[in-house]
Amino acid sequence: MPAPFNGNPPISKQYASKQATIKSDLKGSIQFRWSNDGKVVVVFVKESPVCMLDGVQRNSYTKAVKEAGSYGMPWDKAVFLAKMEDAI
Repeated sequence: MPAPFNGNPPISKQYASKQATIKSDLKGSIQFRWSNDGKVVVVFVKESPVCMLDGVQRNSYTKAVKEAGSYGMPWDKAVFLAKMEDAI
């Protein structure tokens, strides 16, 4: 992609999973849900979690990447359930 994002493309082919691009209309289908302790937020698209940001550990998990790197960690359902068990 030609437009840089913090000096890097939004995501490179090396890291992008098949879920990195959403081709459907997202209007009204994005939700943010916080963990009960307020340290983690999860982005849901059409009621499905796609990204989890941990403000304390300063890391993220996303379904958009297929390998760990500067774009985050691949989605980990066990971590998601452990961090969000009281909020979902």
